[in-house]
Amino acid sequence: MTTRVLHVFGIMNRGGAELRTLALMPSMQALGYEFHFCVLSGAEGALDDDIRAMGGQIHYLKLGPAFIWRFVRLLKHQHISILHTHVALVSGLLVLLGAIAGVKKRISHLRSTLDTRSSSILRIWRNALLRRCLYRFSHHVLGVCQGALQCQWPDYAQRPKCQVIYNGMALPPIEEKADFWSAWIEGYAGQPVVVHLARMNPAKNHTAVIAIFNAYLSAHEDAFLVLIGKEDPLIKTQLNQFIAEKGIADRVIFLSEQAQPLAFLRHAQALLFPSLWEGLPGAVLESASVGTPVLASAIPGCQEIAKQLKAVETAELKQSPHEWAEHLAMLLKKGNGRASLIEDFKHSDFLLDKNIRALNAVYAN
Repeated sequence: MTTRVLHVFGIMNRGGAELRTLALMPSMQALGYEFHFCVLSGAEGALDDDIRAMGGQIHYLKLGPAFIWRFVRLLKHQHISILHTHVALVSGLLVLLGAIAGVKKRISHLRSTLDTRSSSILRIWRNALLRRCLYRFSHHVLGVCQGALQCQWPDYAQRPKCQVIYNGMALPPIEEKADFWSAWIEGYAGQPVVVHLARMNPAKNHTAVIAIFNAYLSAHEDAFLVLIGKEDPLIKTQLNQFIAEKGIADRVIFLSEQAQPLAFLRHAQALLFPSLWEGLPGAVLESASVGTPVLASAIPGCQEIAKQLKAVETAELKQSPHEWAEHLAMLLKKGNGRASLIEDFKHSDFLLDKNIRALNAVYAN
């Protein structure tokens, strides 16, 4: 007999939380869990076909006047045994509804270190109420890193429901191709390639990526910057204007979304990742898992990864693009040492098997 789990997301696109959840599906299904997904935007996502192909079910339930009744009905009609929410403080409302519907186990999963507190009095009250409901009506409150819990409860370590479960990565073999970049970069002749892997979103700090790379080109050898991730027309226009002003358009390559980003990371010399906030960034873990060095912002999730993985180094966001560029140059000069970095990853807390065992323990408890 299977246990039905309902995961709640905004939309099933290629985000870190979404991809990490899908990576768990085969192993968790083998343990007797049936994955359902509730999408609060009511919109189809890039991962929907993958979910169905893996045997999962998707329920489109847009937030609106009838949402409360429809969500409770979904929980009851689908006989959901475990409600697992991934939508920040909105999870407070969902686990309350889960309690009303009689769901046996309710889990809130916090996946970002963004402080949800606000200067608006109404938002302060709203967030305080949702935070209180989240803790009160959840059986478990999971954090993707310590920072994700700490930004909601500075005393999280003394709260018995709170637990950190790090995302895990598999270590699939990636075939190395000597001429890999020739297929993607016109005129490529062996120059270093720096990759930025993230959707275009203010949190991902794309402007800083370009500024740092421009500073690097001004002081060091020729190189290419490859940007991978879902594009936003407005942000891309702004980036292209900046790139044109600096005269580096022939050195910056936009590749949009890629279904298999690991191959790009495997053939890069470094990942540049100056995000303003994150949870536990999947791109950083993916890069480290294939032995590609990372220069990331010194935000909580990245710092927690850097404590365990030699592949990851951090820089303060307040540092100038020139300072970041010099750090990047030092990282590139170290050389790959991929085998050592991959071996280091194998002994970390960021393995998929460890993630599966930890989550199964929460589900079964």
